[in-house]
Amino acid sequence: KPLIMLEELGIDAEVRWVDLSSGLQRSEPFLALNPSGKIPVLQDGERVVWESGAILLHLAETRGGLLPADPDRRMEAIQLCFFQAGALGPHGGRLASQWGRDERDEAAFEDARAQVQRILTATGRILADGRDFLAGEYSIADVMHYPWLSYLQRLRIDGLDWPASLLAWSDRIGGRDAVKRAYRRRPPAG
Repeated sequence: KPLIMLEELGIDAEVRWVDLSSGLQRSEPFLALNPSGKIPVLQDGERVVWESGAILLHLAETRGGLLPADPDRRMEAIQLCFFQAGALGPHGGRLASQWGRDERDEAAFEDARAQVQRILTATGRILADGRDFLAGEYSIADVMHYPWLSYLQRLRIDGLDWPASLLAWSDRIGGRDAVKRAYRRRPPAG
């Protein structure tokens, strides 16, 4: 998400990849930046910002962009970011982790799938009025949602119904040049 935001705003930033298997995120220098020991972390001058949504909001407010000026649209974008962080991320993560297991907890899988379906339906309903982007204009809300939704789409999990409006939105976001550049910046696997 922060890579997409950096690309969208045209910010040239040094990206330092953290190999999570190395344990670096649990080292004292890293914990001094983010006490929860998670990525991403943004150092912007003297300010350190962690958590993807906070990073996007910080960049939108300090660099100008991807946060609507209209107070109602602005709140809609922020509200949708909280929806992603509090619903799509946790439930999508639970579903993806159960989906990939040889022996999965069927009750946990079905619960996660039902929650993700509720989120897909709600997000499709938001887009069903014909808007191109979640908050009406392209914003941090789209940047927050796209990586999780595109990941879940690629998994092709049985039993998920993807609303047409959501699939069209995903194609629109995935086709953006900045999004393509951000995905090319990811470190090579393995």
